[in-house]
Order: sequence, then structure tokens, then C-alpha cells
Amino acid sequence: MKKCLSAMILMLAGIVLFASSGHACSTFCLLHRDQPLFGRNYDWSIDDGLVIINKRQVAKRAAGRKDQPARWVSKYGSVTVNQYGRELPSEGVNEAGLVVANLWLTATEHATPDDRPSINMLQWVQYQLDTASSIDEVIASDKHLRVRPARGAKVHYFVCERSGTCASIEFLEGKLVAHTRNDMAVKALTNNTYAKSVGHLQQHQGFGGTTPPPTGSKSLDRFVRTASLVRQYDPQTHRSPIDYAFDILTNVAQGEYTKWSLVYDLHRQRIYFQTQANPQRRYIDLPSLDFACATPVQVLDINAAGSGDVTPQFRAYEESINRELIGKAYGKTPFLANMPAERLDGIARYPTAATQCKQGQRS
Repeated sequence: MKKCLSAMILMLAGIVLFASSGHACSTFCLLHRDQPLFGRNYDWSIDDGLVIINKRQVAKRAAGRKDQPARWVSKYGSVTVNQYGRELPSEGVNEAGLVVANLWLTATEHATPDDRPSINMLQWVQYQLDTASSIDEVIASDKHLRVRPARGAKVHYFVCERSGTCASIEFLEGKLVAHTRNDMAVKALTNNTYAKSVGHLQQHQGFGGTTPPPTGSKSLDRFVRTASLVRQYDPQTHRSPIDYAFDILTNVAQGEYTKWSLVYDLHRQRIYFQTQANPQRRYIDLPSLDFACATPVQVLDINAAGSGDVTPQFRAYEESINRELIGKAYGKTPFLANMPAERLDGIARYPTAATQCKQGQRS
């Protein structure tokens, strides 16, 4: 188990270093008659991934053997998108209507070790989906939970709740920095700090400046275009808000690096998504899912064939499915391709070893 957790720490460090090569993401929240739509492009070099139905009332222990690992019990069920293994999502939404996504941020600097239990940067997403229903709860978790860097973890987070309140969550100079409510002028985030992004935005038309929206693919360019398109949305004249949200994602896409595009309808509790491998639009309805931990976790290949409602395509989770995903993701990531098979086996076993249904049945 120690070898497994050590491998996971190295894996997370490598993901961070690889991300700095220029791949990035874009997120935003669009309000349609006070009903929030959360949009997200996942820009990366690998397209393998699982959509996972995570259960409520599951006791968990954070990955990693260094420091004091966090322990908690999931209060809410959730649906996440995972590329490097179960319990380590890049994004997701829970049944309370909270959605969380991570994005690359070079300026990230986490706190030095202290007496708070720790968790890694990917599993922080799962922790929030397991335990929080509001922005305030997410921010408050910093008092008792420390995000553990993996050789300089470089991500920040965009979080929205069902009410439409959103926040950017960043770790700068060792402290959590949040922008929300009156401090969040624009509900969007790319790959610069929120403060720098808004400062740049104010130079542009419609936001106090005279410069027209840029056309480039750099982070600040995408932020300005996203903010402009969100601002221009008019429910009286534009077509379907879902279509408009996907149009924004298309506008800020980064060619072959944009592997997945998702729109979370927080009012209807529905996830729409399309991928480079399968551009057909699909959706999942959260109210139809079984989040009881007495039944198996369910998974779906994010690139599987199909369109429309794909809920019936979910299948029961097996360790072999996790192992297959990890094998593909590692094999396609240059700095992870030579990881010994026994290490990959251990990482695949981690969810079984570290999670348990409170009713006594393994999740």
C-alpha cells in the first residue's frame, strides 16, 4: 500500500509538470433567468476518462502516506470526470448542486505543512463534492483541511452552487484566496489568477476599456472572450441556453487539445457533455441515479458511443476498469509511461482499500 501511495504522489507531481507545457482549460457560469449553467472545456493531450457515480455515506481516507491524511464521510452523492483514477477527479457536481472544476495556475503556492489533515490537489475536488453544498462551506474547509502540493501543484478551482453564486478558489503565497459574490465581477476562470484576469478584462470594451475582445488562445484572451460572451447572453433573443453555453466553449476551444466540453445545468440537475472522440451531445440526469452506498459505484467511458440520455449505459465499477484507465493514462503520458506494472496495480486498488460504505459494505 505504501508503494501505491508513493506512486500516486509521483503521478500527481508529473501531471502538474506536464500541464505547464501550455495545455489549459476554460470555465464560466451563465445565468438563464437566474438558473445557472456551468460550462467547462477540458484541454489536455489525453482523452481517456471515466464518468463516475460516487456514493453518499462512504468513509474515506485521503491518498498519500506523507503528512496526516484527511478522513471524512461523504454526505452527498456526486458525478465526476476522472482521468487518472477513481477518487481523483478533474471536475464534477454533487446532488446538492455544487460543481467544482480545477484549472492550471502557475502562481499557485500552497501552505507549508501544519497540523491540519492534508489532501492532494485532485482529491480536494472529490472532498468538496462529498461534503459541501455551498461556496461558504468550501471556503470554510480551509480551516481544517490543507491541500498538499505535489512538487509544486499548480491548479486553482472554479466553484458554483445551485443558487448561481460562484467563487474562484486559489492558493497564493500559502493562503487561500477566494473571490465570490461582490468580489466576483465576472463568473469565469481560465489560467491566470482571478485578480489578474479581471484587471486585464477592464481594458476591453464593455468592461471599462476600449480594446476589442482578443482572438487568441492564451489564458487572458480566453477569459476576455468568455466574459464578453456571457455578458452578451440575452434569454429573449438567443436560442437554447444550453446551445449558447456550448457555443461559448467552442469559441474558446484550443483545437485538438480540447478533449471534453461539459455544461452542468444546476437547476435541472443535468450534465450535458460532448467529446472530441464522440461529438454527439449526451446527458445524464442526477435525480435518476442511485447514490446509496449499498449498491455498486457506476462508471461510464466518457467517449462511449451514443447520444441523448446515456444513463442506461453506466455499468458497475470493477477494479479492472480503474486499472485499464490508469494503464491508458499513464501509457500516454510521457513521464509516467515507464511506471512499473505493480505500481499501477496498487494505484488501481487504492479506492477499494481507502473507501468503505458506513453500512459495512465496500463501496
